[in-house]
Formats: sequence, C-alpha cells, structure tokens
Amino acid sequence: MPATTDIIRQRQARRAAARRGAQRATRNLAGVGLTAAIGLLLGVAAVVGALAGVYAYYTRDLPSAEALQAAFNPISSEFFQTTQIYDRTDQHLLYEVIDPRGGDRQYLHYNQIPISVISATVALEDKTFFY
Repeated sequence: MPATTDIIRQRQARRAAARRGAQRATRNLAGVGLTAAIGLLLGVAAVVGALAGVYAYYTRDLPSAEALQAAFNPISSEFFQTTQIYDRTDQHLLYEVIDPRGGDRQYLHYNQIPISVISATVALEDKTFFY
C-alpha cells in the first residue's frame, strides 16, 4: 500500500497536469481566435481595396465638378438654346438656329408644359406615381 505522502504527490501531479492542459487549451484557443481575427481584418481590407479599385476604374473618365458647372453655365456654348429670329414687329418667326448636336431646345417653365405631356412622361416612367 502506498504511503499517504505518495498519494498526495500523485494527486498534486494530476492536478498540475490538468492545469497545464487547461492552460495549453486556452492558449491554443486564443491563438486560433487571433488568427481568425487577423484573417477577417485582412479579408475586409481586401474587399475595401477591391471596391476602391472598382470605383476608381469606373469613375476615371467622369468630368470634375468644376467642368460640369462650366458646361451647364448658361453663358457657355454647351448650354445652347434654340435661337429664334423674328421680324421687326416680333410677330412672325423668320428663322430658327438649331444646335446640330442637341436639337431643338426650348426651356419652358413648368406651367407652360401641357398636362398631357406631363401625364405621358409620368405614365412612361412610373404609372403608379399619382395613385
């Protein structure tokens, strides 16, 4: 029969081994968690980088905001309106100068547009708009 001190030493050795095993498992779990977190961060960074590349690819040919403002300035030639030349009494239209790139452009106030044109446009775009 083993001595009492031998039994105590064996129990202490088993407890120490169990603690070391638990510590080892905790370290392994922490390592796996850290690896997963780093992998996730790298994956997110790769997706963000890819999206930034796609955005840069598709927006590289777009004009700048300043160029758009200059293009839609009423004084610039890009904003051409149809020129109408009348006789001296301003009653008879003699000639119209139409932009060959843009066609016949006549800017009207909303109240000057016939309701049938507004209804047709809305019906083409969204037939449930007024309902």
